This record gives sequence, structure tokens and C-alpha cells, in this order.
Amino acid sequence: MHRGKDAPISKTETLHALEHMLQSPEFEGAPQLRAFLRFVVEATLNGEEDRLKGYTIATGALGRDSSFNPSNDPIVRVEAARLRRRIQAYYAGSGIEQPIRFVIPTGTYAPRIYREPFQKEDDNSQAQEEAPPPSGSHVRSLKRQRLALWGLCAFLALALGSLLYLQFADSGPPLRQHIQKIPVDEKETGPFAPPKLYVENFTTESFTADQLDLANYLVELLKDSSKYLSVVQIMDEPDEQTSIISGSVLLVGGQEILNLRLDTAGSTIPFLRRRIESGHSLQDDPQGTRDALARSIVEILSSLDVSRPVIGRWTKLSPASANEVRWCVVETQFLISSRFATDQDLNNAETCLSDLQENLPNYIPAKISRANLELFKSIISEGPQSQQAFDRAMVLIADVPVDARSLAVFQTFQMLQALARDDKVAVQLMGKQALLPQSFNAPIVADYAQELLVNGQASQASQILEGITPAYLTYPERFDVLLSLAYYSENEFEKAQEVAFRARPRSYPLAWFAQILSAKKANTAGRVAELISDLRKKSPDLYDHPECVLIQQLGYSTLTDKLLADLKNADVGSIGSLADFDSAKHQENCANVF
Repeated sequence: MHRGKDAPISKTETLHALEHMLQSPEFEGAPQLRAFLRFVVEATLNGEEDRLKGYTIATGALGRDSSFNPSNDPIVRVEAARLRRRIQAYYAGSGIEQPIRFVIPTGTYAPRIYREPFQKEDDNSQAQEEAPPPSGSHVRSLKRQRLALWGLCAFLALALGSLLYLQFADSGPPLRQHIQKIPVDEKETGPFAPPKLYVENFTTESFTADQLDLANYLVELLKDSSKYLSVVQIMDEPDEQTSIISGSVLLVGGQEILNLRLDTAGSTIPFLRRRIESGHSLQDDPQGTRDALARSIVEILSSLDVSRPVIGRWTKLSPASANEVRWCVVETQFLISSRFATDQDLNNAETCLSDLQENLPNYIPAKISRANLELFKSIISEGPQSQQAFDRAMVLIADVPVDARSLAVFQTFQMLQALARDDKVAVQLMGKQALLPQSFNAPIVADYAQELLVNGQASQASQILEGITPAYLTYPERFDVLLSLAYYSENEFEKAQEVAFRARPRSYPLAWFAQILSAKKANTAGRVAELISDLRKKSPDLYDHPECVLIQQLGYSTLTDKLLADLKNADVGSIGSLADFDSAKHQENCANVF
């Protein structure tokens, strides 16, 4: 048993802390998780860690009989993942002041038990209600604002670099070395409104003290930047003009990494997604880990990425600039990977890629991205429009050299081509290939799971999605929503609700329906009423016509039909089945949704 710096933890104290957790609101309605936690803690207290195997937990705590085979039944792994999240929620909620801590590290079922005095966070740490999406427009006067942006970033980089240098001067080379210097024309910087930033608390893979300290340290670093930088506004609460910074800290391959993302209330996809590798672990080099992640944050803040919500996602900064190349290709690929896009997003992506290819005709990723965009249009369109988009994609891809076909963007093309042709064998082969560690491809895995789900194989889909840790993904909403719908299809409504509420409806609108339906089936009526009210207020057209998103995402499937019927019973939408669907009015009804 792990002990803190204070007095040793007695068995009585440990059991008291265990009972407090098991009787908490976070564990209400979760008998399997309570049994799981009690079993592993009591086994540890009794010196029986050798019993903490999948078979003994399944038969001793989860009700499986002696014929249980962990190779065929993933129940222990699934419940362990749920238990880790529930423990984290407990210590962030009703157990925030509890000094005795339980942690079940990834890769083991043996709990770590330690003493950790913990200060309660202030009210600003609570999750904020999502603001309704504004109807933003692109910023005009691009030349003047571009120069202003360069000035902002240069000042931000120098000031924050100086601040961090003072903090870390004794731990390594000056941080100024890690900051990109950008020339500024001081005569034409012009007026510029500093971007508003709201920093959410970072999540952690496990609830260990060291990882929590690192996450809190990085959050405070970002929050304190406003004390030194007049060009950045750190907000106590987000509003419609606020960019929201969030992140997760986890241990991967022996090093700590930070998944960082930047959203706005009105964005359907994040404006920034970065996977930052520290090259160190907290266990071996805690100071080196902090320094490396701090330097990377400086580099991000000194780039234009943080100000992208202000100038617009697709706005050009200069002809064929490196920043434009990255944004055109990356954002197009991201739109396609999420398998959801508004008409405006599609038009913006097409314009940006066309202009880019004009300036850089030999830039292969842009050409493949254009082909992918056409295939995506083919999948979500019908009739002649679908075939025309498919034909355009084939023309674009025809002259892509063979050596470029190992690129991830080309692998996406192959999966989209199989989906457009409804080639189920190819989808299955590529999906299984994408699951292998050496060739893991998250969007293709999601496509494979989605095809299983819409074809009535929810159990297989859930097994695939359960094996993907959302914290390892920079954009986990699609995985969460698909897993929630898989659980929903299997009548596992509590699981469906838990997973659905990890997703952000503003980023992935299908999450609205996963949350409403799972909450209704889980008999949380108050939550259902609140969700429907929010949906009606923030997206009335989507409330009236859920079929627009369901058909684009899930096609004319049996699952879509079932979800439409269940939504109608929840007083969402006007049609109860695909039989009531009027294709002639579909485009008109969905114009405002997309």
C-alpha cells in the first residue's frame, strides 16, 4: 500500500474512505462499479494482490460464472475504464476534500492508496455552460489585421518568454531560444482587439498527485499570462467571443504528453489541436517534463494559432504561406475525419484548397485533400450530384505519384472510396488494418466502427471503440458519440449516458441526440428537459429537423429509423420514421441546419 508523507494509513481509515466513495452521488446507480472497487481494495488490504486478475474480478465481483473467458468477454477491461473515470469524477466532486486517495493505474487492476491533502477549487473550476453559437463573419481589412496579428504574436512571445525564463532560468537554456521572433512593422499594426481566453482545468489519465500537480501547474501558467500580457484577456467565465483552452495530461510510451485544444462557442470543430510530447516522465525527470511542456506552450502561444478564431478559420494571411498550407490541408482533413460539415465549411475548404493548388500545383497533400473532399460530398449527397462528386475525385487522384500513397491523407482517400462504393469488404479490411498499433488511424477506425453500428453489429462496434482511450485522441467526440449509440442499441442506457456526456454538442451535433436519448432511457427526466430546452434555444432548426444530421452521419439505416422514432417520442423533431421523410423538402429543411 502506498503511504503519504503523514502518518501511515490504517486499514480502518482505508475502509472508511472506501465506504464514503461507494455511498457518494458519483457511484449512485452503479452497482457493478461499487462491487469492482470494493473487491480490488479489500484484496489489496488483505495482501491478495495476486487475485487481481481479469478472471477473478469477473467471477468474484462482476457476476460472471466459472466459464468466463477474458479473451471473449471484455467486461473487466470495460468496467475498469469506467471505474477510473468514476473515481476521477468523485475526487473532482463530492470527494474533493477526502485525504485518502484511490487510483487504479492503467495496465493494472491493483489500486494505489495514498494520503493527499487536497484544497477545494474555487467556483471558477466548474464546467461552464456552453454558449449558443454566434453567426460570425470573416474579418475584413485583412492586411491591417494581419499586421496587427504579427504584432500581437511577437509581443506575446517576447513577454511570455521573459516570464517563463524568470521561472525556469536555473533549469535549462533560456526559454527565449524556443520563441519564434516575428518581424513587426510598427507603423501599420493598427487597432486590434486582444483575444479572450478561458482556461478550463486540464484532465489527467490517472488521479495521481504528480500528474494532477503538472496539469494544475500548466493551467496556472496559462491563467497567469494575463498578469504580464496586456494583449491577452484571460476570462473568469467564457462568453460568445471567448476562445476556450482545454487539455489532458497522460503518460504514453514512457513520457508525459499534453493534448491541447482551442475551441470557441461558435465553432463546430476545434481551432487548435496539438499533441505535445515532453520527452520525459514525471517519475524520472519531473522538472524536465515541466520545462519541455512549458516551452511547447510558449511556441504555440507565439504562433498565429491562438488568434485563428479572431481572423477566421479559412482567412488567408499571405499567398501560399506555410500557415495557409497547414490550415487548408489540416482543417479539410479534420472536417472529413469528423464526417460532419456544414455547407459553409465545405465551400470554405474547397475555396482554400483550390487557391492553394493554384499557388502550389505540385503540393500533393492538397491534391489528395481535394479528392477526399469530393468523396465526402459523394457520400453525403444523392443521385447525380453524388456520382459527379465521385467522378471529380477520381480525376484528381489519377496523377498522384505512387510514393505519395503511403501518406495518411491517401489512406483516408481509400476508406472514403470504399464507403462511397459501399464496398463492405474493403471497409472491413482497412478498418482491421487501422486497428494495428503500427498503422493506427483513428478516423478509419471510427469509420469501421460506424459501419458495424449502422449494419446492426453494435456489440462488435462497442468492443472496437472501448479499446480506444478518448484522452489519446485530439478530437474524441465522434468516438464517444458512436460508442454511446452502440451502448444505446444494446440497451446499456447507463453506459450510453455516461459516454454521451463526454462529448460537446457544439463540436459534434449528433451528441445532442445521443445525450437526450440516453438520458431519457436512463430515466433522468430533469436532465432530458434541460437538454431539449438547450437544443431548442441554441439550434432551433436542428431541434425541428434532427433527420438532417442523422441521415448525413448514419445514412438511411435501421439505426437512423430507430433514433428518429425515439426522438419523436421525446418531442424532438417532426417525423417518427424514414417512411415519413420527404426527400423533396429535405434540402429546404436542412438549409439552416447546415
